[in-house]
Amino acid sequence: MSQANNTRFNPTVNGPLHIGHIYTILVNEAEAHATGGKFIFRFEDDQTGWVLQCGQAEIDRLMAEMIEDINWLGIPVDEWQYQSQMRPMVDEWTKALAPMDLGLKRRVFFDQQPDLIYREVYGSYPYAPYLTSDRVIMDMISGINLLIRGDDLVSEFCLYAFFCEFYGTFLPRHVYVPRLQLPHRELLAEISKTTGNHKISGFRERGVDPEELRLMLGVSCLKDPDEPWMLRNLLKEPKWIY
Repeated sequence: MSQANNTRFNPTVNGPLHIGHIYTILVNEAEAHATGGKFIFRFEDDQTGWVLQCGQAEIDRLMAEMIEDINWLGIPVDEWQYQSQMRPMVDEWTKALAPMDLGLKRRVFFDQQPDLIYREVYGSYPYAPYLTSDRVIMDMISGINLLIRGDDLVSEFCLYAFFCEFYGTFLPRHVYVPRLQLPHRELLAEISKTTGNHKISGFRERGVDPEELRLMLGVSCLKDPDEPWMLRNLLKEPKWIY
């Protein structure tokens, strides 16, 4: 019997979901449920830089909008997770798996200096090892064994693998899917969460039918739009790293 795939999608809460996210979400959901696994949607809602920039009220509003988007599209989610709520559990597991002083460990790997906070706010995706460390622990807690991410995030693999070895945890399989391809290629550069382009709430507000939107994505991304959003059905081959 084949192994059940447990997958997750973990957006930084700094802007609305756009169609590029839905592409990745659909693949994660299909790979999980086709094998009897679970699909987790985990909000990264406590990144210091974005909380400072957006404010907690905006973070909460964006999370509610994301949930509404997913429900509108009819994508089944087995568990909604909030990184802020998992923080005490993560700290306990961190201490148990690497029994050195937690304060020292945070100074060595994860300490947020003012310049790092500044880069989190004004930079795109700064080098922040503590974020990857937290993901490794949360994935272990949640039983994640297959990570499906956009190929723009492939550079994080080595750091993720390092923390798996550091903590002695299981290293999930990693696969990176190519960037969303749209019929109008010139629109690719405009797809952005922080600028709000191609956001799902915009399609909802314009009265677009959710099945119509999913069909548009299927025609753009799948070998056979009538078949499920499995990795093997993607028009462009994904990159398997492990």
